[in-house]
Amino acid sequence: MIKARLLKPILVVVSVACLLFLLASLSYRKPSPPTDYEIELARIQRDIAALKDSVFAAPVNIEKATRFIHRLYHQAILTGSSADLQLTETAIDRAIREIGPLADLYLLKANLNFRLHRLEKAKRDIATLSQFVGNAQVVALKAGIAFQEGAYEAAQKGYQSAIEKNPTWDNLARLAYWESKFGDPDLADGLYQQAQEEISAKEMRPYAWVELQRGLLDLKRGRYENAMAHYREAEKAYSGYWLVDEHIA
Repeated sequence: MIKARLLKPILVVVSVACLLFLLASLSYRKPSPPTDYEIELARIQRDIAALKDSVFAAPVNIEKATRFIHRLYHQAILTGSSADLQLTETAIDRAIREIGPLADLYLLKANLNFRLHRLEKAKRDIATLSQFVGNAQVVALKAGIAFQEGAYEAAQKGYQSAIEKNPTWDNLARLAYWESKFGDPDLADGLYQQAQEEISAKEMRPYAWVELQRGLLDLKRGRYENAMAHYREAEKAYSGYWLVDEHIA
């Protein structure tokens, strides 16, 4: 009887210890490796942090300043954050005041205004770039504005002209998007595939983005399994991207 009384508290202690051990084991999770999205964002943010304190110190180093602005722009495009977009716009305006009206800065400003659907401002920025009117990036941007304003034929011609000048993946993707809306979906998919062939192995985010567009093409045609296959391919190519998760959802 005495032994039984002594065993009870011992068993309780052992049981509690086992339960605590089990809970600790369940709560422990091996840290997941960072996603591609997290790695790229961290790299951009490190560059921004390394430059921000000295970038506008007199005398302004133009190379550093433009790199800083580009990194801010890339961060804003990656996150889609309105705060990051505003930060980029403020920095571009300051750089133009302190450095001068560099074509590179006005092109970034025009692209930013276009992304924010401020088309009149984007057109004014482009007017500042009049000496670069034949530049493929300017041609593509003007075509994008025409598209947004409903001038679809002018947009198509602009996209085709941009490709003739410089057949980069983004120019091909712009024409593919036009075809997906008003032309031949199969031609659109072919153009998206051409775009992917122009993307280097170091540019997996653009590759994932194009996969999403190909998935949308299939989704619109009721090819749901094919659409999901493209979304999964995008997820595999560039992990952790919120835009991919959004499409899958």
